[in-house]
Amino acid sequence: MKRKLDANDVPSTDATEGDNESQTTFENLALDPRLRQALVKENFSKPTLVQSKAIPLALEGKDILARAKTGSGKTAAYVLPVLQSILQKKSSPPGNSLSKSNESSHPSPHSAEKIFAPST
Repeated sequence: MKRKLDANDVPSTDATEGDNESQTTFENLALDPRLRQALVKENFSKPTLVQSKAIPLALEGKDILARAKTGSGKTAAYVLPVLQSILQKKSSPPGNSLSKSNESSHPSPHSAEKIFAPST
């Protein structure tokens, strides 16, 4: 972070960066309501700096390399997006199998067996 000198030639950090961090909440991170409820139950009030930076990137599927002190929330920054992904996959409808129109109301597991079974 680049520092600027104030009127007394003292380095000061940009105030707008700190303000944005304090306004980040778990609701803003677009987490599943079940995850947010669990966070409230465990008395997590707002994300830490590493969580507010890493979680949105992880939810976008980007790779992350983070370095922070012990107790800064790195584990939750890793686990929450993983759990979010699992919950999204569980809530999505299962895949459909295509079959002939007269068999469309019945599943066709034997078709897959015929394709992948070793021929004798």
